[in-house]
Amino acid sequence: MTTRNLEHESETPLYTPTGHRDLDLIFNGGLAPGQLAVISGRTSHGKTTLALDMIRRTALRDGRPVLFVSAEQIEDEITMRLLAAEATVPLAAIRADQMIDEQLEKLTGLISPVENAPIFIEDSARTLEEIIVEAHRLSEDHDLGLIVVDGLNLLVSGEDTNSRYEDVATMSRNLKHLARELNTPVVVTAGLSRGIEERGDDALPRLRDLRDSGTLEEDADIVIFVNRPDAANPDHERAGEAFLVVAKHRAGSTGAVNVAHQMHFSRFMDLAPRE
Repeated sequence: MTTRNLEHESETPLYTPTGHRDLDLIFNGGLAPGQLAVISGRTSHGKTTLALDMIRRTALRDGRPVLFVSAEQIEDEITMRLLAAEATVPLAAIRADQMIDEQLEKLTGLISPVENAPIFIEDSARTLEEIIVEAHRLSEDHDLGLIVVDGLNLLVSGEDTNSRYEDVATMSRNLKHLARELNTPVVVTAGLSRGIEERGDDALPRLRDLRDSGTLEEDADIVIFVNRPDAANPDHERAGEAFLVVAKHRAGSTGAVNVAHQMHFSRFMDLAPRE
């Protein structure tokens, strides 16, 4: 585990790969220190799944500490999702404890690596103020490679505001400040407004669809929309695929990345590169 030493920090930014080849190409290597990235999309399209992909790459592959704050799931559920993705064992089988011998063997072999990975899970914080305190506490001893806040719409700022719009704007501003202050990429998952539903099941998300967006759209350096065509139509011609749409990238280009979704394993996978 790496201990933070400010006097000897490299002047060259250490990018945090997303776990997906083509996303990293768009981001010139990965998420940069100090960036605020927002992952959004319709319900059940895979916002948290993409965030977990980033966490697995950062903590399990690169061994860099991660703070994962979940306003939606408890630590045991998060651990099961990480195990399902790593062991390629269906999450439903793990939850029901109905695994065949081969699956149980694969899972057992990964319990220790996952539980001992530098992933600090916080599932009780309900205000952004609590999250900021925890991030600063951890950063004193660990060189955090990534901070993920899952479920921004379920949090409150902890400050005295007059509306939900102002509350989200306050959280957005403070998350941006946190990323810069700790020189660590911060990833946030956020829902969409109901306006997208009025445009139909096939409507693609737009930046203005960010729920209670306030300044979230403005503060974000990166906005990624997760879109699974078969979520509403299982017989869709692109069934089994997902699109990670980079709708905003302050430091570079935008575009759509095509990946395979394996929601039963709680993960996305890169498609084979084109020749």
